[in-house]
Amino acid sequence: PLWTVKNAVFSQRTNRVNGFAAIDFNISENINLLYQGSVDTYSEENINRQNRGGRTGNVATDSGFYNTYNNTNTINDHKLVLSGNNFSLITDYLNMGFLAGATSRSIDFDRIGVNSNDQQVFDFFDHSGFVNQTPVEFHQKRNILGVYGQLNFDVKNMFYLNFAGRNDWVSNSINNSLFYPSASASFIPTSA
Repeated sequence: PLWTVKNAVFSQRTNRVNGFAAIDFNISENINLLYQGSVDTYSEENINRQNRGGRTGNVATDSGFYNTYNNTNTINDHKLVLSGNNFSLITDYLNMGFLAGATSRSIDFDRIGVNSNDQQVFDFFDHSGFVNQTPVEFHQKRNILGVYGQLNFDVKNMFYLNFAGRNDWVSNSINNSLFYPSASASFIPTSA
């Protein structure tokens, strides 16, 4: 353990920027339009290294290794919602509200780097000082689009009935369309 503490290092440096914006507009007393957008992006510099001479039983590890890679990730989110409430239907005792919206989320992830092993000079960490180098490259993109809606009814602020549904489309899924329905009912006896 003491040899490992002195001769093995893992470090990570992260640079991150994110931002958020929203516009909320009341079209009328009962109808509202909301837009929200955000971006979150980061870059991680990773270094994992160990001098030759360890005793793990793994030849690649015991001969010394030096792994460097950079992860970059960007997430974009957008949401648009139209909502309304306190609409009287037929009589003042029956009220209705609604919500309709759409979302989009994109995730873009990249990893680029080099893994080296079989160190030639003790305590010298540069990929040129290792016998074997293997490139590391991975890319992944994912987009999720969704639409959703909700209807809610109340009678005399005592009986409530809600219906909702959401459908998502995922770009890199085998079953790329998913629907989530929901319904609920409630009664508040203290409002009677």
